[in-house]
Amino acid sequence: MAPKLSYLIDVIGLDVADVAAAAGGWLFDRVMDGWTATVLVSGEVDERALRIIGAQAQRVDALPGLTTRRPEALAVSAAVLRAVPQVREHVAQLLEIGDTEVRVWGGQTADGRPLRHRLSTAARAFKAQALLAAGGGGRITDSEDFHRVLAAGAGRLEVVS
Repeated sequence: MAPKLSYLIDVIGLDVADVAAAAGGWLFDRVMDGWTATVLVSGEVDERALRIIGAQAQRVDALPGLTTRRPEALAVSAAVLRAVPQVREHVAQLLEIGDTEVRVWGGQTADGRPLRHRLSTAARAFKAQALLAAGGGGRITDSEDFHRVLAAGAGRLEVVS
């Protein structure tokens, strides 16, 4: 079997501005490390903002095959986990299989562990441009905070904050 040339990362958020604000720098740093990134959103897809940080975009409702995706890493908005049972089920499946690193932003899951990603200088610059393109803005910090989810089942994917 040939070695894998690129790792896959999926990011699921409310919209492009949500993804850029919460995970845009981490996503940029991963893409610069050679990862292939796909952002899945339920809202309007602003591809320009995502191209700035190196990701491609797809609408969640345009992906009936969401459950067949097997990325090596996944970051997901706590708001999406709360609101969309299919995404919760997908994340639980990935955790059950055990090959995917799962991060949550905007809330904590029952067994989540705090995780801070320190942004590279380039990530901060590109994140700022992506936020402007997505119609947002604001102060860019040195890091982005997530909670790493370690296991599924028994209500562990319930967002507690």
